[in-house]
Amino acid sequence: METVILPNTDLSVSRFAFGTADCGTRIPTDQALRVFETYRGAGGNFIDTAHCYSAWVPEGLGVSERWVAEAVRRFGRQGLAIATKGGHCAFDGYPRPDAFLAPEVVERDLSESLERLRMDSVDLYYLHRDDPRVPVDEIVDACNRLADSGRVRHLGASNWSAERLLAANRSARSKGLRAFVILQNHWSLLQPNWSSLDAPGDVRYVLDSERERLAEAGIPVAAWAPVRGITELERGSSGSYDTERNRRRLEAARRVAAETGATTTQVALAYLLSQRPTAIPILGTGSETHLREALAAEGLRLTSEQLEALENA
Repeated sequence: METVILPNTDLSVSRFAFGTADCGTRIPTDQALRVFETYRGAGGNFIDTAHCYSAWVPEGLGVSERWVAEAVRRFGRQGLAIATKGGHCAFDGYPRPDAFLAPEVVERDLSESLERLRMDSVDLYYLHRDDPRVPVDEIVDACNRLADSGRVRHLGASNWSAERLLAANRSARSKGLRAFVILQNHWSLLQPNWSSLDAPGDVRYVLDSERERLAEAGIPVAAWAPVRGITELERGSSGSYDTERNRRRLEAARRVAAETGATTTQVALAYLLSQRPTAIPILGTGSETHLREALAAEGLRLTSEQLEALENA
């Protein structure tokens, strides 16, 4: 599997990340370990988890990070890039203070995550959501205190706008501090029909208008739910991806799949892998078959005509 070196770091991560949100809960522990073994065998090294994962399941809070600890115990730490996230707003099953990015809240999140992971430090620590009420200068200073403690090697942002992330990085550079080296947002061939309102804790996807700015800044995107829209529409769902544009794109993906002998899922992932900024799709599955299907997308090279057909459908 190809790798990407995150900007201004020595951290080399694989082109596909392994998502663990359901590991140990919806996906039984041993089954998830078998799928992870397949991922490692293919050269994958980038594990994604979070402080809040599985809190939506009864007794699930912390299970994902504890599963990661078991995977590391089973397969070893060497060569792995471990990422977790803190600083999430409240939802059912996950009570939080209104000031969810307060330094003491994120500090506690990190300490609890490291305890669950059975680690002294993580390679990458994301702020899981943004709070536009907090100036980026304050956030940068707080994140750098975490890194200075030796418990965080590098910093990332999740569900942030490109504008806020780039402003934070300008602030960091002006002070000679660590900047965010990666953004984790939803990104897919199909875009959801919900919109981000820049309210505290909003979920975000990569906007077409943000892509070139992120690329020019050299910021890669860890793309969560990279094929969710394809899956929903192919199952006949009338949910958040059921738009005219997405139906056209799905038909274009089917045509490209027929031309290449690939699946629509592989076409959607190959599309992401060809984009600027660099995309790192996060694969979360309990099926070895589905994982192998997704990983095979790395070998699918779409022509400029096929990419244009997908983009302009």
